[in-house]
Order: sequence, then C-alpha cells, then structure tokens
Amino acid sequence: MAENVFAVTQGGVEEPVRMDSISRSALAHGRAEPAAGDGAFPMLSAGPPIPNAQVRVFDEKRRDVPARVIGEIALCSDCIGWAMSI
Repeated sequence: MAENVFAVTQGGVEEPVRMDSISRSALAHGRAEPAAGDGAFPMLSAGPPIPNAQVRVFDEKRRDVPARVIGEIALCSDCIGWAMSI
C-alpha cells in the first residue's frame, strides 16, 4: 500500500516538501494535532494527489473522517480503482 500512496501523491516537485509537527499525546488518541516543543515530532507530507487520483481517509466502518483524524487510507485513480490499506 505504501507504494500506491507514493504513486498517487507527490511532494517536493513544484514546491518543497511540507513538514508538520504533530503532538505525540494527541496521536495516541487518534488525532494528528499540530504541536511544538518537547511533545511534538516532525512528519513529512506525502504531497497532494496527482491529477485523476483521489485520496480519502475512513474509520473502521468505512465512514469519512475529518481532517487530522487517524484512519484507513483509501485511494482511487484511473489505473488502480478504489484500494484500501486494510
């Protein structure tokens, strides 16, 4: 699945790769909240979806989750159809 995520998202091509500092404690509770200082660690963005690709994140019941909520990654493009990381 990691290869598919890389194939439909590309960062660092037209602009620098974005780094996001995430709260360790929030991550333990299923959220990727921005943070700074000792309780944070850096994460790199995989970049936006390439043309003709969609990326969605679902919960365990396959419902879309809000931004910054941890879930299952689902991908769709012209060449792979919908694929999930389960």
